[in-house]
Parts: sequence; structure tokens; C-alpha cells
Amino acid sequence: MGHTREHPRLATPPNMIVFRQVARRGRGELANISLGGLGMRTLDRTELGAIDMTFKLPATREPLAVTGEVVRVQERPSGELEVGIRFHLVNPPAREGISQFMAWARSSDR
Repeated sequence: MGHTREHPRLATPPNMIVFRQVARRGRGELANISLGGLGMRTLDRTELGAIDMTFKLPATREPLAVTGEVVRVQERPSGELEVGIRFHLVNPPAREGISQFMAWARSSDR
């Protein structure tokens, strides 16, 4: 039986995401987002475990900062990594920003 997500994900425009794992920093491209996590693509080394991220969404004015856990890393033939992240700590402004983006995306033809 397939896994059903608690929070549906929506595709995002290709916005940059900056992340930090332990002492490493990296950059990637946001692929999708939900209230429970996000997907990104990156060429920077990423491992399972804790991660801090900062990113902007079209419906937000300020960058959003969240803490999460990398739960999936899949390398593509191009060498690019597809990374799945589950949120652990989303402060109220970030949660509001994600909610605003999701409402905007659902109501927009983009």
C-alpha cells in the first residue's frame, strides 16, 4: 500500500534555497513544499539528518527560516541530488508564509 502524505505538496517556482548541515553550507533549488516539508534539488553534498534552511516564496516578502530533517537523498544521472526534507521547527512567520504561498498557488493559474 502506498504512503499518503499528511500535508499535500505543491510545486514551487525555481527559487533558491540556502541550507546548512553541521559545518557545511549549500545552495539548491526549491522544487515543492507543504506545511510538513519540502523537496529541493542541489549539486551540494547533502546527507540524512538535521538541516537548517532559508528560502523565499512568491507570496512572502522576507526569507523564511525553518529547521528540518533530510529524510531522502536520491542522486540523478546528472549528478544532481533530489532531497526530501521533513520540517521539525517552523516558526509562526514561516508557517504563515508557507500557508500564504499555498493559498496563492491554489488560486493562481501561474
